[in-house]
Amino acid sequence: MDQPAYLRQDVSLLYKNGKLAGALKNWRQNKQELSQKAKTKESESGRYEAVTFHYAEVHPSDTIFTSAQQLSKDKLYTVTTPVFQFFHRPLSEEQIQWKKTLDGLTDQTVRNGLEKAGQAFQVNLDQYKIISLTDLPSKKNQWLAAFPKFKREEIVGKLWEGLYKNYVLGIKKEDGSTVSPQGSTIPLLLMAKNQSEILVLFTLKDGTPIMLRQKL
Repeated sequence: MDQPAYLRQDVSLLYKNGKLAGALKNWRQNKQELSQKAKTKESESGRYEAVTFHYAEVHPSDTIFTSAQQLSKDKLYTVTTPVFQFFHRPLSEEQIQWKKTLDGLTDQTVRNGLEKAGQAFQVNLDQYKIISLTDLPSKKNQWLAAFPKFKREEIVGKLWEGLYKNYVLGIKKEDGSTVSPQGSTIPLLLMAKNQSEILVLFTLKDGTPIMLRQKL
C-alpha cells in the first residue's frame, strides 16, 4: 500500500490435487506491506492451486474506518518422474499429458466431495450456481452477476470471514469436536439462483461431508 494501514491481513490456502495441503494466515498493524512464506517437501506429482484473500483497514480518523480487499490465485503443475519439472502451462506433449492426468484426478476428487456432501445434506444442485473456492478470484463477477459491484464485495468479504472462522481455524463436526481442514477437498461455493443463500460444501480428510451456510 502507499501508506501504513491500521490492519493488514492475508489468508492463503494451498491445495494439491484437490485437497488442502497447507494454509498461511498473517496479520500486522500499522504496516504498508505483508508477506508470507512457507516451505514443504513433496515427492509426488501434483496440481497445486493457491488462493489468497488480502485485506486492509485504514482509520483516517477516530470515527472514519475504510477497508479494501482483493483476491489472488495461482496454479502450478509439478512432475517428479522421470525428472523433476514444473510448469504453469504445458509446453511439450509430455507436459500436456501430465496436465490432463492431474486435472482429471483433481476434478474427480472435487466432484466426489460435492456429490457426497450434496447427497448427505439433500441439496438440489440444480438450484445453485456452483464454482470452486480456487476459481473465486477469476469468476467472482460472473458468479455474483445478479448483484451490484458493492454488494459483490460485501458478499465476498463475509464469505471469507466465515471461512476463516469455520474452516481455516478448524471445522466443527456435528458431535461438537473440532478438526483440522488439512486434507479436505476444495470447497465448492453454491449461490442459490434465487439469491437467498450461499452454501459451502466439501468433505473432510476422513470423508465426513461438511456444509456451511451464509444467508444473503
